[in-house]
Amino acid sequence: MQNKNLIWLNGIVPTDPMIRKKYGFDNIDWIELSKDYWSKYCEIHDGIDLYHYEKVSPPYTNTNKHRVPWTRWFDQIKFLEKPENSHYEKVYSVDASTLINLKECPNIFTRTEREPDNDFWGTRDFANLGWTYDGIVGYEDICNYNNIKYDHTRYFAAGHVLYDVKKMLPMLKKLEKFYNDNMEVILEKQNHSVRKGTDQVVFNWLVQSEGIKYDLSLLDVRYQATHFKRYEWDKAADGYLRQNYILSISGMSKKDERGILMKELHELLLKLNLYPDYIGAVK
Repeated sequence: MQNKNLIWLNGIVPTDPMIRKKYGFDNIDWIELSKDYWSKYCEIHDGIDLYHYEKVSPPYTNTNKHRVPWTRWFDQIKFLEKPENSHYEKVYSVDASTLINLKECPNIFTRTEREPDNDFWGTRDFANLGWTYDGIVGYEDICNYNNIKYDHTRYFAAGHVLYDVKKMLPMLKKLEKFYNDNMEVILEKQNHSVRKGTDQVVFNWLVQSEGIKYDLSLLDVRYQATHFKRYEWDKAADGYLRQNYILSISGMSKKDERGILMKELHELLLKLNLYPDYIGAVK
């Protein structure tokens, strides 16, 4: 029997040397480490496949122009529309800058069965409210085509999204069309006038503009523990790692710190027995 659930792990290495250096890709051991964690997660929980997204498809292969946070959605469309992948019902798109508390993290797919009417499930992003607000305001002129009042409490992290394939594929296609129709304006805002991330703020605008139904409660903050340095996690490391499920390594002042921190976290997870060879994890 084919598995119905898919973890799409975003772990592409940029080809441009300057981009590699800026975003911490000079040493990519951390991508393989993340892949190892998600592979074990799929072994623990039944019915889940893992796909490592590591190559961008045409016409977006120029990753200096078309950033990977955008292309991941466009390539998910291509992947899921192939006949051999038509059996997948839900996809969890997650970045390869993540580690997992394998002992405690539940099966994220079975959790969504509690709220089956949603198109997708995500985690609220409130790590930097000023940054978020500036992004929302900066893109309103092109994204608020239905003249809505944006709900700031519904802003989610685009790096952690679990969605129903049948319900969300039309929305992802709208996102791709919107990107292509407004590419020059989006890239200008992204790289110059707004500079508040890539796809995340546009994705947030579009799902609200289109009235997409989504939930931000089931995958709560434990599924995206982030900004470790800011929250001084190391002062209570044991409790922090035991109480959270998915560790998202971001928020460093220097991107090359990511690999160092992920290795440190991995060693602590081993020490705390949260990454043993076999775990009878919560189903």
